[in-house]
Amino acid sequence: MVPNPDGSEVAYSAQPCVGTRPLPGLYLRNLKTGATREIATTTYCSSIGQPVWNAAGTEVAYRFRPSSSRPEPSPIGSSGPGCPDAANPSWHLVITKTAPRSRQVLLASSHHGCSIDAAAFDSRGILVAEGCSAKHHSLSFDGAGRGPGYLLQYTKRGNLTARIPLPYRGLDPEQTLIANEPHSDKILITQDQPNGLVTRNDDHVYELIGTRLRQAVEHSWGSAFIAVPW
Repeated sequence: MVPNPDGSEVAYSAQPCVGTRPLPGLYLRNLKTGATREIATTTYCSSIGQPVWNAAGTEVAYRFRPSSSRPEPSPIGSSGPGCPDAANPSWHLVITKTAPRSRQVLLASSHHGCSIDAAAFDSRGILVAEGCSAKHHSLSFDGAGRGPGYLLQYTKRGNLTARIPLPYRGLDPEQTLIANEPHSDKILITQDQPNGLVTRNDDHVYELIGTRLRQAVEHSWGSAFIAVPW
């Protein structure tokens, strides 16, 4: 769950446990009244990433990966259809306003062989962390995030204005974070290099200054960043 800037609502992604084919969705919950409403839904076997708010609390952005395959027949003893292992490797970044009946806008899609691993609103629009697969690998468990990583700067209209390479190879899609300081334009980015890299497997925190990255923290192999609080 991710609270909005004034703490009145939380946004979260979930897949309900009711019905024969519950669909993953994105929800808003009012913390005072307890009222919950769905602001985005997907197809079966698709994925929704953690949402992020803009500074005004009027928009939410989230990562979305559609499924490229139909559900498999239900395994014996399961409550619903299964999802095939082969999924569409492309991730999309979607923005929706939090007002009722607002439409969703597709802002960006990942480059070929890459995935959108994290995003955050900033003063220029939206900043995206993109991890790419190693050469000769698809975005599978073995190849995901072991190639180069990038920071992508998009305007609020979805125009790509900068693609900043991260200093080291490897970007773990499960451990990538972008954290912006609430009262300024300072931004921190984590780079958790995944296991199995030939050269190194360290973890880094960078501060983004314009289009330049300044390394703030480095930890050696075996550590992991869970959060970057301000």
